[in-house]
Amino acid sequence: MAQFAHRMAGGHSPEEGRAVIRHYRRALSNAAECMSCLSFGTALRTLHAMIDGADRPSNFRTLPVACRAPRPGSPVYMVGIPWRKVPQAIDDIESSLLYTTKIDPFSRTTLVHFEMLYIHPFGDGNGRLARAVLTTMLTHAVGVPLTLDFTRPMRSVFGPYNKLLRSRRDGDTYRRWVDLFSGFLAAETNLVERVAHALSDLGPAEVLTLRRIVHNAQKSVEEGGPADIILRNGLAANKGLIRSILTAILS
Repeated sequence: MAQFAHRMAGGHSPEEGRAVIRHYRRALSNAAECMSCLSFGTALRTLHAMIDGADRPSNFRTLPVACRAPRPGSPVYMVGIPWRKVPQAIDDIESSLLYTTKIDPFSRTTLVHFEMLYIHPFGDGNGRLARAVLTTMLTHAVGVPLTLDFTRPMRSVFGPYNKLLRSRRDGDTYRRWVDLFSGFLAAETNLVERVAHALSDLGPAEVLTLRRIVHNAQKSVEEGGPADIILRNGLAANKGLIRSILTAILS
């Protein structure tokens, strides 16, 4: 849902936002298989096509990319490395970083994420693709399904996050990037623990109600329906339950 909110904030219509979520979920569900069976470059091109809603693997960009913050008068700045260097840079990730045992799995995963964003291999969708790879690699590293949402803490410190992506690729930048994501992980783990504690205090009837709300929203996502509306209506109809959960989380 954080991805949905992110897309809505970007000016997408509800229908476009739901399509983005549907495509992203498809890529995420196929990421582990793609990364285990294909070369890294081919896996990225295949997953990017899923994120883009296409049937054939995407091509790496063949043009420079410029960005600007969504504020009047914001300066335009270039992102990514020169497009001619993209294929070799992606191959370098696979040969020197993706499987290295010289650093711990968490650092390796976050640095792969950094390199993907820094290289900016496609014209659009790089953030979603990098997050899908990040989630997949972390899940593989810990051995259990892991769906921590780094989008929320990332956007809370977007200035330092974006500044690092525009810094020189050196040891200090890499260290600060790993430190930043260590903070993200700590924040999300703490939130998960608070939510788990809050849910453990619910009675059987309350658990059933909450499961029904979530199930209806998930089913709507799978069917391409308005999951946001269903979730919002379900929560609105059970304000007492939601209030008790939030009180427990924030206490």
